[in-house]
Amino acid sequence: MLLLPSFNVDDIHNPNFTGLDIVNLYFSVHCDIGTPNRKDLPLPHIALQENQALEVFSDGYRLLDGNSQYNYPHSTQLS
Repeated sequence: MLLLPSFNVDDIHNPNFTGLDIVNLYFSVHCDIGTPNRKDLPLPHIALQENQALEVFSDGYRLLDGNSQYNYPHSTQLS
């Protein structure tokens, strides 16, 4: 989470939660099934469930879970 611009998606402008800003997205962890990705943030957001991980590449992201993989191009707003 320290690689994100902020590691608190509820207060992204608070300097106490500033990350290293290496990965251009936000994510939340330990989310319930069906939690929507937020659309009110300046960068894409991913709501990760307990069994999911995020693999980051220079041109996009891969959401990994026990059953499947989803590839997101970097330029696409996540739904």
